[in-house]
Amino acid sequence: MGSPLATGHSDHEAAHVIADAGTSIELGAIADSTQPLAAVVSRLGSLRHAGARTALWIQLRGCTRIDASEGRFTLRQSMWMVFDPESRQELQAMRNGMTVGLLLPRASMAPEGLLFPGSGRARRAEIRIALNLWRRRASQTRLGAAVAAKEAAPATWPLLLHLQHLQSDLHRLVARCPGRTTARKHQVLARMQRVRMMLEGNTHRQVRLAELAELGRFSEWWVSKTFHAIYAETVQEASIRLRMQRACELLENTSLSIGELGEACGFHDPCSFARLFKSRHGQTASRWREDRRLGGQGLPPRWQGSPAVAALDGAAGQPCSTSR
Repeated sequence: MGSPLATGHSDHEAAHVIADAGTSIELGAIADSTQPLAAVVSRLGSLRHAGARTALWIQLRGCTRIDASEGRFTLRQSMWMVFDPESRQELQAMRNGMTVGLLLPRASMAPEGLLFPGSGRARRAEIRIALNLWRRRASQTRLGAAVAAKEAAPATWPLLLHLQHLQSDLHRLVARCPGRTTARKHQVLARMQRVRMMLEGNTHRQVRLAELAELGRFSEWWVSKTFHAIYAETVQEASIRLRMQRACELLENTSLSIGELGEACGFHDPCSFARLFKSRHGQTASRWREDRRLGGQGLPPRWQGSPAVAALDGAAGQPCSTSR
């Protein structure tokens, strides 16, 4: 069986890969397409994943940058991310970054609708549970051919069900999706989540509706209508909100001028950006930066303020912005 690696560590029978200490791994065609593949990316290691598998990533410490078909993302400690099988990803761990993952084949034991593309942040206790379940799954893959296919499902299911629990906010959106059957609703939400991820991963520019329609394989009119029905805001409103939140991050963490900052967020007219910022925050961008730096206030989650998030807040008062 040919090696799927360019460099790094692998065990072909074990179906697991480790990109650590600056090593680089490139996953091409994997001979055994029926078994999950466990992966670790850490300490400046990098991994390129060619797609054809659902990818689950969990950040244990530090940061890891992900360049995907949907855009660019940063996984920070206690975050998780799920990618569609059609998505390609390239992971680059930062100096102290450590990411563990599981790549599930299309013909895996996971039924459609169990997991949706998206990302979120979990409590440390939930991440510890996910890590323990991942270790159990990884230990099974190390047994290689000695493990029968029927034994793989019991080892993978607990981790998938735990991630499904972390995605509870997304599962509540299924009822808002058009479709006569539950399976169709699941399919619609999975595609629309990729559309949503493309907006999240491209906060440096204004994404055209035609790009979103191509990614979701729907018409522009259908994407626009369905996005509003599911997330309770238009595509344009979501794009502006996400880019304005990126502007707030840059205001607080960089010394870019207001004009440069607006340009970095896809607002090419400085005057329009200044007016929009003041209308949304009640003060100028310069004053906002000064207040945050003096007060040390934290940044809101990326999807804070979303009408869909507000509608899904639980009875216990816990915000439902942990998954998106």
